[in-house]
Amino acid sequence: MKVKSTLIELLFLFFLLLGLIGFLLPMPTVFADPTNQSKIQAQAGNVTQLTIFGEQQTDHWVGYFGNITGEIILDNADNWTMYEWAGITYPEGEVYAANDSVTNWGAIMCINLSSNHPGFNCSGQNEECLNVTELETYFGIEADDADGFDETFNRTLAMIMIGEKPLYNCSKTNLYINDTIQNQNDWNETLLTINNTATVIFTAIIQDDMWGFNNQTWDFQIMVTDDGSDEQATTYYMYIELS
Repeated sequence: MKVKSTLIELLFLFFLLLGLIGFLLPMPTVFADPTNQSKIQAQAGNVTQLTIFGEQQTDHWVGYFGNITGEIILDNADNWTMYEWAGITYPEGEVYAANDSVTNWGAIMCINLSSNHPGFNCSGQNEECLNVTELETYFGIEADDADGFDETFNRTLAMIMIGEKPLYNCSKTNLYINDTIQNQNDWNETLLTINNTATVIFTAIIQDDMWGFNNQTWDFQIMVTDDGSDEQATTYYMYIELS
């Protein structure tokens, strides 16, 4: 009985020691980004006001850029070519990135970034299906995130031609030139959707060899959205319309 009692006491002391070790160990620490740093000089007897600036990579947006080539052809419905002309030297038109396959281009309309338009039940050419709440919920964006849809597409409303159909008052933004925000009307990107669907179509106007965000010339720049809170990539269907 004495031996059994001693073993119980030893086990009790062992688990008590483990608990104390766990209590005394420091909690895991989340370290700051070592590249996001600056230096200050501290000298006793002084009180100094500091203004600290930091940058955080977006969790919601993905960028693509590049050049466009093409050709002019005379095809039938089965893509048999009767004649082909030289390649397109100065491309014009739009690049589209949609989160679903687009089959009815005639039903495309602008997305209205107000909360007054319900989704999935609209009809008619001048209706808007998706609202900003539905968009941001779909992509895991909080209403107060600084890089949300309405905070990003907040420039002057745009007119855009989809084929032969003009769309007016579309929400747009302008991507940067040479690492700097621009006040010109270049690198337009517009938000579109399809009637009665949850399809989001990011639309970039093609530019011909224009200076882009990184001090190089490109034909297109476009941003799309992804839910950065999970590890699942978002599939986009890319389209190009040359005019």
